[in-house]
Amino acid sequence: MYALYAKAVAEKTDVSFVDHFSLTRDEYFGLGAVAVNGMLPSDGIHTTLAGAEVVARSFVRGVLCAGQVNPLYPYVTVDARLVSSFPLLEQGIPLTPPMPPPGDDETERQGFM
Repeated sequence: MYALYAKAVAEKTDVSFVDHFSLTRDEYFGLGAVAVNGMLPSDGIHTTLAGAEVVARSFVRGVLCAGQVNPLYPYVTVDARLVSSFPLLEQGIPLTPPMPPPGDDETERQGFM
């Protein structure tokens, strides 16, 4: 609901809008529930470093997709255009933190969002 209100206010005030919620949701669906739940280990909201990179990539993608119409477009550096979801895996750092023991509520979550 929040994203819809933000978009309506942006349109009404003629301000650029990046639908970060929908873009991140699409990234999450592409990754699947197991990977996403691993990136939201503590409370289902705050991400691991890998999760933060997914969220950042979705925002940068939103700015780039809008093109030069978005006032943030000129500030997206060449390096930011190459944001990867999982560079930590290349360094041998696992995507998910160690999981709690079986029976813990965190291990029993099946879906996300």
